[in-house]
Amino acid sequence: MVIESQTNARGQHWPVIAAAPNRFCLILRRVSFPVVLLILSLVGCKKTTEPVNIPPDAGVPFESFVVAKLGSFRSPARIALAKDGILYVTDAKRGQVGIISADGKRIGTLTGLRNPLGVAVYQQETESAGTAVSTRVYVGDVADGTVKVFEGGKTTGMLGSGAGEFKNPNAIATTLAGLIHVVDSEAAEIGVYDTAGKFLRAYGASSLKFPTDLIIDEKVGEVFVSDFEARKLFVYDLEGNPSRTIERPLNDKGDPVVTRIIGLGTGPEGRIYLVDNALCAVAAIDRQGVLVETFGYQNGRYWTGEVSIPIDAVSDGKRLYVTSNKTGQVHVFEVKQ
Repeated sequence: MVIESQTNARGQHWPVIAAAPNRFCLILRRVSFPVVLLILSLVGCKKTTEPVNIPPDAGVPFESFVVAKLGSFRSPARIALAKDGILYVTDAKRGQVGIISADGKRIGTLTGLRNPLGVAVYQQETESAGTAVSTRVYVGDVADGTVKVFEGGKTTGMLGSGAGEFKNPNAIATTLAGLIHVVDSEAAEIGVYDTAGKFLRAYGASSLKFPTDLIIDEKVGEVFVSDFEARKLFVYDLEGNPSRTIERPLNDKGDPVVTRIIGLGTGPEGRIYLVDNALCAVAAIDRQGVLVETFGYQNGRYWTGEVSIPIDAVSDGKRLYVTSNKTGQVHVFEVKQ
């Protein structure tokens, strides 16, 4: 193991492990978030017979079962959905990003990675035909603190100054104009980069503790960031100014339906999916934090029969795709309209 001091594009310095014997450095290199993943992967999700206790008139359907299982991974983590329906799934243990077609077939792999985690896809469209003409994939590599850029299946560059730019590039999202927002969990901030990979600004450092994921809603002009330690969502405007927070949804006893939020996704009618890797469940809320749908529960009780250690979720409006880390698959749910 070699420890080096690296500097990012903003002149910040921190020690980075340049090499480690175990490729799954997502677990070994960090303390808080990775250790939680390691423990959960060994013991599985929390098993309990305690009811969720959501009022029967709340209109929340519990019977949301897995309708399909996609791919074969060793450690699926983050997932991104392109406009053409292609799924990109990071596999930390294999050091790859698996590419899955809209009909569920493995159609490609992005390599040249050591410990990939965050992933996002940006497809540039022509104004006349509205057809995707180019696809750019951004992948956060925890091993060397980079976000690598892939085009045509090959690495074409990196954000910022390259190696050591980030401490833990946990999640990535892009805007319609192609700006890249990177969640750096260890630095507790969100970095924003232009299409050329140049650092523009950072936000969230004054409020975030351990951010894990984000979604950008340009229609309403808001960015939603999940915080694993604060156990809530922080909401910012598109410039990164804080506007409000959203607490976890509660049951009728006043207890949270989810414990810690590790991943976020968006769905129809402005839904936000909260991924809970401890309870192996996903809760859907509206933009005000009201519970509207659940996945991973059965008859009002936590259900661990399908998804095990969910990390991330993405929806095309009809189906919800959830990475099941322990089973090595992407599980597909039907979305209630």
